[in-house]
Amino acid sequence: MKKGYLLFWIFLTILSFDIHAQYYTLSNKPQLTQKKHFYHTVVGENGYGVFTVNYTNDYFAGGFSIERYDSELGFQEDRVFNLPKNAYVLDFYLTDSQICWVSVVRKRRENLRLYLNTVNIDLTGEVHSEFIGNLPIKNWIPEDIKFSKAWENSQWAIAILREVQGDQTTIWTQIRDAKGAIINQYTDTLDSKLAYAAFGNFELSENGELIAVVRILKPRSLFASSNREQLYFFRGSKVESGFREWNLNAQVQSTEVVYDSKCERWLLVALIGEGPKESLGYSWIQIGDGQTGFQQADFEFSDMQAKILDGEIKAKKRKNPMNYVLRRVVPRHDGGALLLLERYIELKQLETYYINGIPQTATKVLYNYNEIGVLMIDSSGFCDTAMRINKEQTAAPATAYLLGFGSFVCEDGVHLVYNDDISKNNEIKEVIIRPDAELEEHILLNSDNFYNVVVPFDGLESEYCTFTLPLLRDKQWFWMQVKSRD
Repeated sequence: MKKGYLLFWIFLTILSFDIHAQYYTLSNKPQLTQKKHFYHTVVGENGYGVFTVNYTNDYFAGGFSIERYDSELGFQEDRVFNLPKNAYVLDFYLTDSQICWVSVVRKRRENLRLYLNTVNIDLTGEVHSEFIGNLPIKNWIPEDIKFSKAWENSQWAIAILREVQGDQTTIWTQIRDAKGAIINQYTDTLDSKLAYAAFGNFELSENGELIAVVRILKPRSLFASSNREQLYFFRGSKVESGFREWNLNAQVQSTEVVYDSKCERWLLVALIGEGPKESLGYSWIQIGDGQTGFQQADFEFSDMQAKILDGEIKAKKRKNPMNYVLRRVVPRHDGGALLLLERYIELKQLETYYINGIPQTATKVLYNYNEIGVLMIDSSGFCDTAMRINKEQTAAPATAYLLGFGSFVCEDGVHLVYNDDISKNNEIKEVIIRPDAELEEHILLNSDNFYNVVVPFDGLESEYCTFTLPLLRDKQWFWMQVKSRD
């Protein structure tokens, strides 16, 4: 009798562990349009379900299909959409009753046309396309056009860099509501040629403000110094609008911009160094309301922080971290932020192969997305904790889309999702960065019978504490949702 009770309690313990471990969900069938469309991304999620997009060409020029799943990723329906010639989609968003996408159409001898396209939320009925205006350029140059939407999809914005009078660059921006009506429009000019200007970041906040980071690369001259790059940011708001120079004493390596709705402020962060690879520290800018104003502080990594990020803790001399890229800035409730960095290295190696017995050599390019750096920043911008998460990812350019990591925010911390090691082909890992600077690791999927890899960069925080991303399993594409285990 006692033996029976013991087995019963063991069974309950195992059952409760399995229930607790179900913190991810997989779609119930492969994507139906996988033979035509090779890329997959997420539109968003609302009360009608989860909406995803499959496509073939950049900016969806070859058409796309939209799929709808229920909250448990059970397939509901899908529909294929074709675009007219010379049409490109900037982005998708959801409203309470419609799926919307903003497209640009190129016509000969005309400025680019801007359209708002809508279809019913249940994917039925005709597609309604409304012409909402012309853009101030004639040629389709994606690098000079930026699009951003607010988290709740109540507003969206578009920004364009264009050349005027030969030696000046103008930034033209518009903010529109979900129905396409203009809310605000801003224009300002920089004394620099368009050939030397490029967008760095472009973000729209929930309160209708926008910030664009523009990087200016000075032309070479006889007396040029090693730091030839200038950084500007454009702010558009009801209070003020215009360019402001971001003064730095080192070379800019990467930048990120985020709006902190809790503290009602902008955070602008730049990773800086003496060159494009060696990082010395970071620049931290806060832009608040009229009382807090504009605050900038530049910090260098301490010896211990640099050794932690570079992995040389036992080194006697300081060694600055190499090959890091700033991936994301996550605001914290205490006024600080969490900086996520990733080490990126491009390798080239010679390979020898034989044709009719004659040796031939070729250069093979490999991409390495390795360690993840974590910096915990306090409200003044000072880094009080640095951590490094070991990760090994190497792939050829054709499969580089499987590299990197995705991130989403929960109450228990910031969650990272990535393929642990591409050579294993079957292990997907989740790492939780707790607010107290503790790291917790879990294996989401690990099977010797199935090929499991996710595409982190194509994932989306579709809801709070919910990360939706495409999953390749045994040569078939599925959808996967990761949520907090708490």
